[in-house]
Amino acid sequence: MRANFDRDNFYPVRSYYEGDKRIAEFSGVRRVATTATGHAEDMVLLKRAERIADSVLADPAGGTHYVDRDEPLDHGYLVGLKGFESQIDLDDSTYADVYAACVEKLESIKELGWGRRPIGVGWWTRNGCTYIDVSINVVDRAEALAYAERADQIAIYDVANQCDIDIRYA
Repeated sequence: MRANFDRDNFYPVRSYYEGDKRIAEFSGVRRVATTATGHAEDMVLLKRAERIADSVLADPAGGTHYVDRDEPLDHGYLVGLKGFESQIDLDDSTYADVYAACVEKLESIKELGWGRRPIGVGWWTRNGCTYIDVSINVVDRAEALAYAERADQIAIYDVANQCDIDIRYA
């Protein structure tokens, strides 16, 4: 825990309790909102990032949190957006590292706008490295494969069958 941390200018990453005593760990995620509305939007984003970080650590094999819906989709293909991928070695990372990557992805989505396709933060683990990215859901397989190729992706994720599809062999 950092001593003399300026709580008015940074959001906490996680609060821990020991008995009745609250012990908090803080991250370097700076408060940027200058209005009450902006502050409320930031809090929603940061709480969502906390849920995603918890999910990544609970099930690093993979998953997706959509930002425009509460229920997961049961169809379509997830395709990562070019330039929005982070790699994290969970063995050498702290909760704050995972949380910061999730905040970064959500802020990217906020800047991009939702668009017409479901969009979310996805993660998966390959060869000991966890990847976190911004993904969109494309209903048509051929369109998803073409989009993945243009975005320099190596695979798409088939939501209905819960499996990767290597675009080289599709």
